[in-house]
Amino acid sequence: MTHVVDWSIGSRESTRFRHDRWVPLHGPLIDLATGEHFFFIDNKEQWLLRNLSCSRQGSGDISWALIFGVNCWLFWKWRNKALFDPHFSRPHECTGIIFKTASGFAFARAASDDLSIHNIAVKEWRNVGWRKPFPEWYKLNMDEASKGNPGNASVGGLAQDEHGRWLGGFVRNIGITTSITVELWVVKPSLELAWESGVRKVILEVNSEVVHSLLCPNRTQMSEHEALV
Repeated sequence: MTHVVDWSIGSRESTRFRHDRWVPLHGPLIDLATGEHFFFIDNKEQWLLRNLSCSRQGSGDISWALIFGVNCWLFWKWRNKALFDPHFSRPHECTGIIFKTASGFAFARAASDDLSIHNIAVKEWRNVGWRKPFPEWYKLNMDEASKGNPGNASVGGLAQDEHGRWLGGFVRNIGITTSITVELWVVKPSLELAWESGVRKVILEVNSEVVHSLLCPNRTQMSEHEALV
């Protein structure tokens, strides 16, 4: 039911029961009611997209889409950390951390927009996603992680064809090293994986511009990582 119901209050003013804001920092009851309805009829993908594209304002004038996205990211991050770090425990004040992080993102975006208005250079935002290679080509994707810089590091990678079919993969413990070194280390076993699988048409995707610049054939400067390159 979404029609307007007017209620008369003590000051002889009228209020729209389902459309006015009753609780500070929260939306009208109609939004809550319809939101619960969609929760029960949407599938997982529809539910995620609905929340990530929601235009409503949440607590502290931060968009609900941002709060929801930060919530998903932090819980995913905490879950992964708990899997790989036996000493990690999820924070008790999750709500406060989520709102604080979302507020930081909102402040950074507002500051970035303000700098753009005054033609001041800012970081470039890019959408990241997997793009299929050309027919008969394979794509090598890799990632690395280090606990500290320097610190214990490990690498992993996989190869797929243009249909996303699995060719092979690997994981490897590197030991104690720096972040740049481990990013270079992951390239070698990735290329070895392709070569040993008989693949010669390869697209190598790295997530570090520093590594990309070190591997470029037209670079002019030597690096302390020359032995790995």
